[in-house]
Amino acid sequence: MAEETFTPDPPPTLDEHARVERLSEEELELIDTALLSNASYRWQKVEMVVVMTMENCASQIPSVPDLFYGQRGAHAGSKWSTLIGGQFEFYAL
Repeated sequence: MAEETFTPDPPPTLDEHARVERLSEEELELIDTALLSNASYRWQKVEMVVVMTMENCASQIPSVPDLFYGQRGAHAGSKWSTLIGGQFEFYAL
């Protein structure tokens, strides 16, 4: 069986970066809530959590790049750990 190789995501474009910079605190909270609600105690790929979150948020927060959702989820662990009683390591994101 061939070993899988991964290519790092490219950096955001200037337009993507500008869109993310314009997100309000309320929009970030909506994204965080959706990411957390789509995470699960059972294992699932990050891509699945990102896609479900994008679908949840697309009508209210258009044009946010998918890369942002993945990065937001990866870096929000410490905040979520408090929200879910310190058990973030058991969530599959």
